[in-house]
Amino acid sequence: MKMDFSAFQDTTVEWTGRTLKPVRASRVTRTVYCLALLAFALPALAQGASWIAPATGGAINAALASWVLFIVSAAMAYRVYGVVSYPDTLDARPPYLLGWLMRWAGWLVMAAGIAGLVALFLVKPLTLLLFKGSVASGNDYPVLRLWATVLASSGWLGCVLFELSRWTGYRVTPPEGGATRSRRIRDSVSL
Repeated sequence: MKMDFSAFQDTTVEWTGRTLKPVRASRVTRTVYCLALLAFALPALAQGASWIAPATGGAINAALASWVLFIVSAAMAYRVYGVVSYPDTLDARPPYLLGWLMRWAGWLVMAAGIAGLVALFLVKPLTLLLFKGSVASGNDYPVLRLWATVLASSGWLGCVLFELSRWTGYRVTPPEGGATRSRRIRDSVSL
């Protein structure tokens, strides 16, 4: 039996010649992304892990929790380095509708994390502003600080949503060249 190309017509794919380029992340997007990661790291490291042992019923030691928070913060710092050093780090595929929704939801959660970080620095004035200058029970300041910490700690979830939105979309045409040797060396040194 002789086979020719007509036998495989339904299995071949033709290249249409249409090139899809990635959606570039603006400076504002990169700044918001980095600040959202910073919004998690600063409260986690500044307030320590003293709250983790009581919250978990003593199942996790405070020293172990401090090391875990330090390692997570170091990984976030390395990611911030990548985003700041290389503008194409946050480039995304051209998204589907779900990708756009996740992208905007990620933006909103990252902005909420940044608002929580700003609120942490302005807790005292915010307490006086919200409670009209009279602190009735004395619990208003710690409660507002707790909610600002929770809000600031949500910034990394926005970064995760944003990262998922980057991969939800149409495939792009692969770039011509890979990472250069000098870029790999800089990344290795900073790691």
